[in-house]
Order: sequence, then C-alpha cells, then structure tokens
Amino acid sequence: MFRETQAIMSLLEGFGDHVMDEVGRDLVPGVERISARFHGRREQRTTFERAMLRITGMDLKLEQYRKGEAFVAGIERLGGSAALRRLWDGPESLPTAAEIDAPDAWVRRMGLGASTGGIA
Repeated sequence: MFRETQAIMSLLEGFGDHVMDEVGRDLVPGVERISARFHGRREQRTTFERAMLRITGMDLKLEQYRKGEAFVAGIERLGGSAALRRLWDGPESLPTAAEIDAPDAWVRRMGLGASTGGIA
C-alpha cells in the first residue's frame, strides 16, 4: 500500500511539473530558463544540504518528483498527449510502483503499444 501511494504521489508531482512547464511555455516569458534553474537547484546540493535532506526524509520526496517527471515524460514520448489523458481514466489506469520506473510497461498494460497501432 505504501509503495502504491508513493507511485501515485510521484505521478501527481511529475504531472504537475509537466503541466507547469507546458502552460508556462505559452504564458511565461523565459520559463525554460526558470525551469532549468529550478531543476538545477534540485541537483546541486551541498554535502550539508544532502545530509539534512536524508535526515528529514525529504530526499525521498525529491526522488518522488524525479521519478514522476521521468514517468510523465516517458508516457508523453511513447504515446503523446492522448496517453497522458489516459492516466486519469480511473483507478485501473494509475501506474503501479514498478511502472513508475518503466513507463513502457504502463503503455503496454494500457494497450497503447505499437502492436495496437498506437493511441486511438
């Protein structure tokens, strides 16, 4: 149950970042630079900051963001915006913990692979 909750949180956080980047592209001048700095800051932590994140458990939260972003990007790459919409069809369409690390597995489970002729 805990792993599945983490998977859903990763999806929500990753999808939120994806939407902000997509919407921002049209509405916010320089959003690419802002996003790059934001993501760069996540990666460039001092030793002290990394230790504090580990102690407080925030490192796990940041890992959820990273995994969620990678999952959503993978879904979009493999199936486009139609695949992203399928994420919200119902509880059965939510990714499992294993699928968060393997977006292609989610695409196959949802019947969106190349063998089905792609996204309908």
